[in-house]
Amino acid sequence: MKLKINTLLLLLLTSTGAWSQSLQVKGRVMDGDNNSPLPDVVVTAANNESRSDKDGYFQLVIAQPAQMSLTVTFYKAGFSLLEKTAFPEGMRELDLGMVTMVHS
Repeated sequence: MKLKINTLLLLLLTSTGAWSQSLQVKGRVMDGDNNSPLPDVVVTAANNESRSDKDGYFQLVIAQPAQMSLTVTFYKAGFSLLEKTAFPEGMRELDLGMVTMVHS
């Protein structure tokens, strides 16, 4: 019985540690020409990928980056590739706010 409790306690502690090391990256992608939301923009960071929704919002949950900087890349056909670099050390959430893309 004591072994089961110790095992359960160990699992709880390790899962909490893993959760606290994740980083949520979020924001909204806008069209620089008319300031409208851009849907279906491919957003990548640290080998994770997401797409912006119909209102331009995106969210990625990634493992805390090993490096001090994190590069977030935005891609949509017909627009210039955009990269944003942030320094999220110690953060659990990184809100990039409005990200504006321009036509290529």
